[in-house]
Amino acid sequence: VNSIYTSMAGYKNKDGGIEMISYAGMRAMVEHSTTQMVCSGNNGYNTMGAWCYGAISATGSNRGLYPSYLYYAYIKNVNDVISMIDPDNMDDTKKNYLGICYAYRALYYMDLVQIMEYKKPTDSRYTYVQPENDLTNLGVPIVTEKTTAQEASYNPRATVDEVYDLILSDLKSAETYLDGYVRTDKMQPNLSVVYGLYAKAYLNLASRVNTSIKYKDEANYWKNAGEYASQAISTSGCVPLTEDEWTDPNNGFNNRTSQNSWMLATSISESNTDASSTESFVFSMIFGTETSFSVYGWRVGRSLDRKWYERLSDNDFRKKSWLAPKFFYESTKQK
Repeated sequence: VNSIYTSMAGYKNKDGGIEMISYAGMRAMVEHSTTQMVCSGNNGYNTMGAWCYGAISATGSNRGLYPSYLYYAYIKNVNDVISMIDPDNMDDTKKNYLGICYAYRALYYMDLVQIMEYKKPTDSRYTYVQPENDLTNLGVPIVTEKTTAQEASYNPRATVDEVYDLILSDLKSAETYLDGYVRTDKMQPNLSVVYGLYAKAYLNLASRVNTSIKYKDEANYWKNAGEYASQAISTSGCVPLTEDEWTDPNNGFNNRTSQNSWMLATSISESNTDASSTESFVFSMIFGTETSFSVYGWRVGRSLDRKWYERLSDNDFRKKSWLAPKFFYESTKQK
């Protein structure tokens, strides 16, 4: 089970061309390629630079394959543990191990199918090449502890609906096996995390009823999402960060033990220097240089889209997380 936490802190696959990357690093790359997070300056570092600027492809490059390699490695870890435990003959420790694995497998598939599901482009400013085939509701291949080597050798993409069938089933199992479990670290999911994942799953289902064949009850999904979110908050006892905590560089949001806002966390041990100081991990998390030049970029910074920055109230202390647009000389020349 410890291998789950270790691989989330740092994973590499030389055969697949996957440099050292972490779960958090992968999420940072996805944020930069799909949300209002932007890269100011010139990020010249291989994979992170490609994800920052949308120069990724699933063919001819390893960069578009990062999610598949990473998440299926994670899924293999939990599948291996699940396959070793007999649910009809287990003590409380093994029961909790099963719950942890099912919770993480639900998280992994939920992340992966969101990344890989085809979304029809909606920005009218650009032209797009239409897919040769109808990709609506196509998700990712499903691999569980029961999948044989022969089945895995030809395992086409399941529908997104089928992936959510597995996600909801895994969350139900996790809820059962983690009942009464008291964790010793926030790297370990407990019931509050399961409820949070339920909330996220139902939010996703509510937002995609137009493309789903099976999941059509939008109003009920919004209702479920709200109820599970409330359960997650009340069960966890977690509270939002104060301004002092948010702005503290040593004991703020980046320290899972100094305050009580995180429901689930990843962590790199002090001895794991490979994961914390090399390759894609460094340049997706530390991100390069903000005020000087390096071979990996010039004045690289993690930034927020200007329109979204200006939408933040000046009374919202979270706005202090961002330098105003005038920090970079170049931005004063932009309209």
